[in-house]
Amino acid sequence: MRSLKQSFSQNALLWIGKTEIGDLLLNAGEVNRTMALEGYVFSDLYRGHDQWSDVTHDILRDCSHIVCWLGNPDGDIAKNLRDYGIQSVIIQSPHDVSLTNRHFSDRYLEILLDWEIQAVDCSHMREMFSRSKAEFRQESVSLLALNRRRIMIQPGSGSPHKCTDSSVLASVVLQLVEKGHECTIVEGPADEKAVSYLCAALPSNTYQVIRNMSLSSVARCVSSFDLFIGHDSGLAHLAVACDVPSIVLFGPTDPDQWAPQGRHVAVIQGEPCECHDWSSVQRCAHKRCLNISAGSVVVQAERWLSLSDDVKLRRC
Repeated sequence: MRSLKQSFSQNALLWIGKTEIGDLLLNAGEVNRTMALEGYVFSDLYRGHDQWSDVTHDILRDCSHIVCWLGNPDGDIAKNLRDYGIQSVIIQSPHDVSLTNRHFSDRYLEILLDWEIQAVDCSHMREMFSRSKAEFRQESVSLLALNRRRIMIQPGSGSPHKCTDSSVLASVVLQLVEKGHECTIVEGPADEKAVSYLCAALPSNTYQVIRNMSLSSVARCVSSFDLFIGHDSGLAHLAVACDVPSIVLFGPTDPDQWAPQGRHVAVIQGEPCECHDWSSVQRCAHKRCLNISAGSVVVQAERWLSLSDDVKLRRC
């Protein structure tokens, strides 16, 4: 989205998708307008323009470019849009086997090659939440003066099959607390069980929990932390976008495709995954790929925390 915004600086950007992500992009100033995926506009794309709602006509009447990052093997969306007079239409899924790039952020950009999009350097994405960081400026400076380290931990992800055992994270928390750090556990929409298991394995005085936060609120919150520890999840990408040093635990998914990209990101994996597909992952009882030692996480945490003074001052 940042690359599109830079390449089409004279255009207004409309984003149609999940409401939470749209709100995040809008609050960060990356788009001019958002609409929910469940709204009329998206469903209208599958119908002829003579059946479109007035809202869809009002939006697309002045539209010059449309990209749909999704599969449409029947080609009906492209036909409907071109019949309406929109010639610059790109419709392709990032999962398309014809794409050559490995990492999915590069695959999204590869789909836009016909528009000669100017790819934005990854480091510029850290400016995305600069306004959110400003809200925490005074708090961050005060914590830095007190030499305290705040660590956010997300024990869950979009799938329990991507998460290491709660006993590993419990050991990580206890070791970090013993070193004088503060640990906050964050619970996302799919994290309830993972958070419950982790909390049950810890003394109640060793952590706090934050939950029921919107993505925009999480962005504002995570930017005030010194370190993020989590799994292959959207929140890990959000933490990196907020320039927070991060440790991301990977198992059955491929970090070369899915890991957040940034200067202060450490990926820790177990043994190579031997499952051939996701159904095999779901049936796997051993999960050797998630056999991650707490010690390796703590060592990397200390390494990143030693950099947190410079990173935090730069964020402030």
